[in-house]
Amino acid sequence: FSQAHDRWDADTNLKHLSWVLEQAAPLMEKRGAQKWTWISDFHGFSTSDCSPKSMMLVKRMLAHYPERLFKAVMLDAPWIFNGLWNMVSPLLEQ
Repeated sequence: FSQAHDRWDADTNLKHLSWVLEQAAPLMEKRGAQKWTWISDFHGFSTSDCSPKSMMLVKRMLAHYPERLFKAVMLDAPWIFNGLWNMVSPLLEQ
């Protein structure tokens, strides 16, 4: 987060991430890979990075690629994520 360009522009970040995923999909298929691991580094994350719009855009993005996601890894996640995960994880499909 600390080195991201336009880190507070959720629309720009979603467009960038969508572009990267669309570029990666054909390369993965060429190599026989079908799923990816999403790694998020939260170094430098603060409350100003957390907005309802960002959360809604991430949810929308994940809805477009549900069969591709193998694992999500969060590095240096803030302490609040543990509490949120404990509330949200029972609602997720296994």
